[in-house]
Parts: sequence; structure tokens; C-alpha cells
Amino acid sequence: MLARMAAGAEPDTELVARCRAGETAAWNELVDRFARYVQAISTQGFRLAEPDAEDVFQEVFTRVYTTWTAFGQTNRAGRGSRS
Repeated sequence: MLARMAAGAEPDTELVARCRAGETAAWNELVDRFARYVQAISTQGFRLAEPDAEDVFQEVFTRVYTTWTAFGQTNRAGRGSRS
């Protein structure tokens, strides 16, 4: 599910490209953009207690970050390739 963009906000695809290029500001923006969704799914969808929801939040964004780091740039077909 993609986050709904605010007026004038950068599209998700461009934000992700900047994250993958190593821009810290882009990563912070991505986390801010999707944090609400991850939190809502954890607490409302799965009915997790707050401490467990915080663990899920950290795990989700840690996995995203490490996956991008491990697989490097994505080719046009969307498949990761080792750098």
C-alpha cells in the first residue's frame, strides 16, 4: 500500500530512489511517511500492545533498510542485484 501524498509531496518512487542512493533526509522522510501505517496495522490490525507494536515498527524499517543495502540497485525489471 502506498502512502497518500500531500500536495506537492515527492512521489514514493522518487523518495525510494533517493533512499537507495543513501540520502539520510530521504530515509527520514520515508519513515515519517509510512510510520502511521505501520503503527496502525500493528495496533489496530493485529491488536498488539504498544511495546510489541514498537518492536514491529523497528523490525519493519530495519528490514527495509537492510534489504536495500544488501541487494544494491534494482534493475528495470524490479529485481535486486548484488553490487
